[in-house]
Parts: sequence; C-alpha cells; structure tokens
Amino acid sequence: MVEVWLDYVQAHAYAWKLLFRDSGGGPEIQAFRGAVHTRAREVLVEILRDLGRRQIPPREREPLAELLSMGQAAVVLWWIDHPAVSRKAIVDAITRVWLGVLTAPSSAAD
Repeated sequence: MVEVWLDYVQAHAYAWKLLFRDSGGGPEIQAFRGAVHTRAREVLVEILRDLGRRQIPPREREPLAELLSMGQAAVVLWWIDHPAVSRKAIVDAITRVWLGVLTAPSSAAD
C-alpha cells in the first residue's frame, strides 16, 4: 500500500505540493483542498476500522486518521525536498508507524 502511494506521489509531485504545501487560491481551490483532505481522512478511518488486529476504539479512529494523513503528507513533502533520502527509508518509516498503530493494545472505550 505504501509503495503504490509513493508511486502516485512521485508521479504527481507538483500536485502533491499544491495540495499539501500551498495555501493560496480562491474559494473553489480551498474547497477542493478541503474535500481532498476530508476524503483522505475518511479512507484512513475505514482502514483503521478494518485492519487493526486489536479493535481501535471508534473515538480514536478519526484523530488517528488525521495524524496519519497529515503526518504522511509532511513526510512526503520533506522527501520531495530531500531526494537523496532513499525511498526505502521513507517506506520503512511509514510502515513502522502503521505497524505501531495497528498492533497497539486497545485503550478503554468511552
């Protein structure tokens, strides 16, 4: 999953920077960015619900999805600016975070 995502980012680096680094544009551009961000978070919430070995409490899913979404976006933006860093290092770092999230013990539900 991480490899496919990085393929997309590498093929569309300009668009990636436009979506996640730039903040300009009129209302239509801002709305588009907001919709992309919302959809990314929704997808990650679904992944967190379906892939966790231990049940991730529903109250934690959306905040975790936001953290993963924006954290991964930040890492990829950093990578675009630091092309000497190997792709494997990026994949390994992101995978380490995902493994931690998906295998962490459940906390008490609200």
